[in-house]
Amino acid sequence: MADIESFSALTSIPSEIRLMIYEYLFNDYNNKIFEIRNQKPYAHGQRPDGPCRSLRSSYSVDFSPLRQQLQTTYKLCTAVDIHTSIMRVNRKIYEETLPILYSNRTFSFHKDIEAIVPFFSDLNPSTRPLVQEISLFKQGFIFSLESNRCDWNNLWRTTKRRKRNETVHIVGV
Repeated sequence: MADIESFSALTSIPSEIRLMIYEYLFNDYNNKIFEIRNQKPYAHGQRPDGPCRSLRSSYSVDFSPLRQQLQTTYKLCTAVDIHTSIMRVNRKIYEETLPILYSNRTFSFHKDIEAIVPFFSDLNPSTRPLVQEISLFKQGFIFSLESNRCDWNNLWRTTKRRKRNETVHIVGV
């Protein structure tokens, strides 16, 4: 007997038509750069589902001159129309849509380097190699209290553990 959970009418459609449907559901408006930023801590704590219900990792960041540590998470800031709920239908659809979502684009973290480690930690190990290009903005410590040596150490440790080398663009002042 066929597994009922794995059956979907969508999978019985020819793959060419499924790809057209996926393009509609994953409309990036030709943005090949996805801007990932820290969510403002006040927005993170006041979400209707609460800070613990997120599927994304929480982490601490310095958001004040007094170096006060506040919990936050990352968010996508690029204006896109992406409906990821289709990925939960079954494993086949999930595997077909992963490259559409993660391949052939740059994930730009700008100065929010503390979001990189949680972002990659939240991805499945099989999904991480699909991310091939990330972009950063390096600002000297004297100009900013936002990034510190520990954040950069965590970033390089995470990228060193990766089996595939993605392109990392570092833009500095």
